[in-house]
Amino acid sequence: DFDAMREAVQDRVVFDGRNLYEPALIRGFGLEYFSIGRR
Repeated sequence: DFDAMREAVQDRVVFDGRNLYEPALIRGFGLEYFSIGRR
């Protein structure tokens, strides 16, 4: 639940080491998104 995660964390940054999520989806929830290994 990314809405709950946005409210629970202070920095609102997601590091996706397994590339499980679509960047646009995560950014749409107001989170800063960094994928590891994806362009």
